[in-house]
Amino acid sequence: MRRTISWVLWPALLTAAIALNAYGMSTDMPLLWLNVAYFGLAFSIFALERIMPHEPQWNESDGQFWPDIGHTLLSKSAVQVFIIIPALSGIGALADNEGAA
Repeated sequence: MRRTISWVLWPALLTAAIALNAYGMSTDMPLLWLNVAYFGLAFSIFALERIMPHEPQWNESDGQFWPDIGHTLLSKSAVQVFIIIPALSGIGALADNEGAA
C-alpha cells in the first residue's frame, strides 16, 4: 500500500501545482497564485519527506536546514524579480516594439 501511495503522490502533487498555476494565470493576480502553488508544493514535499521518506538517512541533519531554506527563498525571489514580474508587466512586448522601429 505504501508503495502505491508513493507512486501516486508525485503525479498528483505535480498535477495539482500545474492546475493551480493554470487557474492563477487566468486571474488578475497570477503572481499570488504562482506563490501559492510553489510554496504549497514545497511544503507538501517537505512534509511527505518527513512522513514517508524515500531514503530515511537523507532526513538526518547535516546542519544545512536554514541555508537550504534561505537558498530556496532567495532563488524564488530572483526568479520573480528578473523573469516573472517583467513578463507580467509587458516589458518584453515593449522591448519587442522598440526593436521593430
